[in-house]
Amino acid sequence: HYQPVKRQSTSLVRQAGIMLPAAKTLAANAKRLLPSGEPGGREKLAERIGIGDKTLGFIRGGNGNPTLESIEAVARFLRIPVW
Repeated sequence: HYQPVKRQSTSLVRQAGIMLPAAKTLAANAKRLLPSGEPGGREKLAERIGIGDKTLGFIRGGNGNPTLESIEAVARFLRIPVW
């Protein structure tokens, strides 16, 4: 009988203190290009981008696993061609 292969969570990699190269690059660029500024600024910025506040925090921190839709929303906000 078929047993689906469990996907290893990237959070396990991060728990070991290792950040994947793409996550590190995305986090560094997000911090530089998407400053949150004053208190409550991240929530306002996330709303303008069209993603959740926690999602933006995860992207800026190099944590989590953002969806392609979230990454595309950030790219559109920054007026960066997606493809």
